[in-house]
Amino acid sequence: MTHKSLNIHSTCFQHLALFLGILCLLPSCGEKQQLRKALREFQAATITFPDKMSILENGHIKDSITLQGGPRFVVYVSPEDCSSCRALHLADDSNLFDFAKKQSLDLYIVFSTNPEDITSVLNDLILASHLYPLWIDSQGEFSRNNSAVIPNDKRFHYFLLDPKGHPVVVGNPAHSDMIKSLIINFLNHEEKR
Repeated sequence: MTHKSLNIHSTCFQHLALFLGILCLLPSCGEKQQLRKALREFQAATITFPDKMSILENGHIKDSITLQGGPRFVVYVSPEDCSSCRALHLADDSNLFDFAKKQSLDLYIVFSTNPEDITSVLNDLILASHLYPLWIDSQGEFSRNNSAVIPNDKRFHYFLLDPKGHPVVVGNPAHSDMIKSLIINFLNHEEKR
């Protein structure tokens, strides 16, 4: 083989490798269908909040207040998540906090823990000191009420609720301009109502 034909084969191989790499990153057709089905089911559901949840704000625990009736963005930390890890990495969501503040959007970061883990989770959250209030579901009621509704897939653990509690946008706006746009469009539409 000549040097020129080796370059052509090398270039073809590079393109093939890139194509195969992209294919590996994309979900299969079956996975896409499962994801679409889960999204449709999730958006048809109603997310309910317990009557009693504590709020951790500025290192102090308070009894919960009545939830607002408007749109709200929820970050759900399930009992299966490493709550201590999430507590220590809350600063990673600072762009989300900024986005919510700029949009005047109520942000509910719900830590739904197992009752036996609540003390260590609270200690970790207090040590992590952050600027946003955290909703503490110490009895796991949020999780129990919504476990059949919220998929285990972590992509579904960031979602915007309409005033009736239906998920309308799923995903983290801090990581996706498309999600950010969808949320802004929804809020603008709600404002005009």
